[in-house]
Amino acid sequence: MLLSIGDCLPSGEFPVHSCFTKAINFVHNGDIVSLVQPVVGAGPANIVLHEDAWRNYRTLRVSDDAVQLDGIRMSIDESIRYDSALRLQILDDRSFTANLAILEQEMFAAAPAESMVFLLEPRFRQKARSGFAKALAERFLAAAALIRENDFAGSIPLLRGAGPGLTPAGDDFIAGMLLALQVERQCRGEIPAALIERMYRGALGENLLSNTYLNFARAGRVFAPMKNLLNALSGDAPAEIRRHAGVLLARGATSGADLASGFCLTLRQFWKGNQDVDSRKGA
Repeated sequence: MLLSIGDCLPSGEFPVHSCFTKAINFVHNGDIVSLVQPVVGAGPANIVLHEDAWRNYRTLRVSDDAVQLDGIRMSIDESIRYDSALRLQILDDRSFTANLAILEQEMFAAAPAESMVFLLEPRFRQKARSGFAKALAERFLAAAALIRENDFAGSIPLLRGAGPGLTPAGDDFIAGMLLALQVERQCRGEIPAALIERMYRGALGENLLSNTYLNFARAGRVFAPMKNLLNALSGDAPAEIRRHAGVLLARGATSGADLASGFCLTLRQFWKGNQDVDSRKGA
């Protein structure tokens, strides 16, 4: 039984790319489609399947009105089409700034120790256990320094493909940066589209999953946990911010926390301190 269908789902036949307990990724011509269990949630190119129908499927075919999993046809009801578009209506600047502080507090309390949250707060930096880990941390710190100087595009080469994981930590962080710039673009309309495009192009690598997520972030398309958090940030219910932050931070080993770290560090440049958008580098 289909529970949700992404609004950016491409058509075609998709063989398996990678399999996990709660998600199966399919790929065709560089397009990734993810078959996921309800706990993972909706997304731009996610197919959410009821747990009772979950199997180790090997083939996927997508058309305008149906999906087929190993030849089993399931009709698409438009009522379950997920709207992935980022839409933010901020009550006022002071409330949004306070809400961002609540998000950061939740990150400091709940983010995995191995995540990139230490770029927001140095006291959370873990002692490197190897030369590689130390070099990686220094690389991330150098990128963060450029972000604090408003050189967003300049930070991309230091972040691209850096770190372990199915989607490297640096790529998740960049996706968070792109979403932050989309938020700022919606709020004030002062972020040049050329800057977002330049950062996206510079971030592309050989990892198909990363490229897919970066493309969605570039386009202002978000998966459900992030969309729910963004909606909470534009409201006046701190408990909702903490609840949805917890869901995001639990995503992957560190992916959700790395995404949130890039999002928060970038938004700090607009909501805490320098507001001179014309000085942003890389446009």
